[in-house]
Amino acid sequence: MDKLAEILEIDSGALTGNEILDELGWDSLSALSFIVMADEDFDLSIPGSQMKRAASISDLVLIMGDLVKD
Repeated sequence: MDKLAEILEIDSGALTGNEILDELGWDSLSALSFIVMADEDFDLSIPGSQMKRAASISDLVLIMGDLVKD
């Protein structure tokens, strides 16, 4: 959550996981930053098709969790 808050430039304590990305100012630069963060910090490669389906913070967490399981 801290990394997501950093990307979104908001206080990490404010995130619960249920927030809608569009309401937080999520845009293509945010998505790219998230993909880079996942790669650099967690060695995960997130396909663009999965990113397009993400609508909330919890969706992003689920995407990362699914990739870790694989």
